[in-house]
Amino acid sequence: MGANVLDVKLVDGDLQPYNTFISGDDLIIQRATIRFRTHRGEWLLDESAGIPFIAWAEQRGLSINAVVLQAREEIEGIPGVIASDLTGVWDYEARSHSVSGTATLASRRVVSFAVSPYDVLGQPATPVLGV
Repeated sequence: MGANVLDVKLVDGDLQPYNTFISGDDLIIQRATIRFRTHRGEWLLDESAGIPFIAWAEQRGLSINAVVLQAREEIEGIPGVIASDLTGVWDYEARSHSVSGTATLASRRVVSFAVSPYDVLGQPATPVLGV
């Protein structure tokens, strides 16, 4: 990702009252957060973006490996992410799954994250991203 790439900083998904811009690693982390909170087909400008949460919920016997593969494709498709190391867990009792791991950014910073697909009312849970 070029050093001149800027975007508007979002806080809890909302624009700020003043022109606040981000770039570099902060921008990559913001983009990852948005991708993991977006249902596949939800964004009209690119219906291939996001995670297929609804399709996963409809599948019987969903493979956790398929979930991890989809998460890897999403995170490694973000400009500025050069690699990821992910693992998935299927909780049979709760009938839910989660993905966690690390992403290596172009700056060589390693960011850890965890994603649990379902939160309140079937919405994707906010991904936990940090150092």
